[in-house]
Amino acid sequence: MEEEKIMQVLKEKAQIGDINARIALAINKIKYEGNIDEGIQELLLLAEKSEIACHQLIRMVKATRYKKYYDVALERCNKFAKENNEIALVDLGAIYQLGILNEEKDINKAIAYFQIAIDKCQSGIACQSIGAIYYYGKDITQDLEKAYNYFKLGAKVHYADSEDALAQMYLHGEFVQQDYFMATYWYEKAFEHGKHIVALCLGNIYLPENNMLNDEEQALEW
Repeated sequence: MEEEKIMQVLKEKAQIGDINARIALAINKIKYEGNIDEGIQELLLLAEKSEIACHQLIRMVKATRYKKYYDVALERCNKFAKENNEIALVDLGAIYQLGILNEEKDINKAIAYFQIAIDKCQSGIACQSIGAIYYYGKDITQDLEKAYNYFKLGAKVHYADSEDALAQMYLHGEFVQQDYFMATYWYEKAFEHGKHIVALCLGNIYLPENNMLNDEEQALEW
């Protein structure tokens, strides 16, 4: 019953031109009604003017593996990327990092798009993406110094995943000297900026049996 009410509200909003409602209805057609072509066609239409629709178009085309839409989805994404749109630049980075939509994996091209998103948009997710590429060293030589520096860039714009990554590097002494106080500092920042799951990490640091900061009261608080 609740779902029916939500759908009715979305339809009413879509009728008055609410683009987010139209995007939601198109995704619903693809994922739950089985009207994949109809849903993707609607996203294609919306993606001519909306970067959010373009992002969802790429997600849906990838998920459904409808290859006939790969080229046009990529074309829409490139259009927004040329306007230095953060979402499109990050999407292109992911496309080349993962090798999707018929594009060959190209980690250097992926990094280049993420870097543009950083330079033009101060993109936290792009900082995190490059940091993770260098941290894990998949398809590229591992470089913990570069990983740390990109995570720091992400932290400057309060991107919680980057703050979490910095905390882990301090916790384990990766590139930096092991420092439990700095680890808690960055975990607290990540928590403050919405990544509440790190409360578990903070609790573990303070637990006496883990031989780190040994503060049972703080452990229980987290």
